[in-house]
Amino acid sequence: GKAQSFASKFNEAILKLPFTLPTIEFLPCWVYMVQLASGERKAYLVEPSLDVNQYKKFNDNQGNVYTSRAVPLVRQTRQKPTFGLGTLLEVIEESDEESEESNIESAINKEREQATEEEVDQSDILQAFSCWTHKVASRRRYLVFDLQGTYVDNLLVRGEYRLTDP
Repeated sequence: GKAQSFASKFNEAILKLPFTLPTIEFLPCWVYMVQLASGERKAYLVEPSLDVNQYKKFNDNQGNVYTSRAVPLVRQTRQKPTFGLGTLLEVIEESDEESEESNIESAINKEREQATEEEVDQSDILQAFSCWTHKVASRRRYLVFDLQGTYVDNLLVRGEYRLTDP
C-alpha cells in the first residue's frame, strides 16, 4: 500500500548515507471474507505474526511519541553521526523544493557536525519517517503515523522495523 511505498523510498534514501540506519517495512495483510453456516458473512484481517514480547507502539494518532532503547549507528566513516528529528524538521522546512534524498542527507550532515554519540533512539528514526512522509514525500497530502510493530536487530546487516496497522 501507500505506507510501504513511502517506506521503500525512505529506505532507498537512507541506504545512501555514510552510516547504517535500520530500514522500515510494513507487513502485508489480507482480508478474508467467510460465510458462516447461518449465512452471515464475516471479514477477518490476517497478517504475519510479530513477536508479542518485542511489540511496541512508537507513536499514535494523538501526537504521542513513545521512546525506546537506542540502536547503534554503524559508521562507515570516521565521523560520529546522530540522527535527530529536530534537525530533519529544520532542513525539510527550509527547502520543500529539494529532493527527498537531499533533505535527508542535509539533515544527517548537519547532525554529524554536532554529533557526540553513536546511538539514536528508535523513536527518532520513525518520527523522522512520519515527518518525511508528510512534508517531503507527499507534499503535505499524507501522514504515515500510529506506527507500531517490532524492531529486529540483525547484526549481520542492519536492523529493521517491521510495522503493522499504518
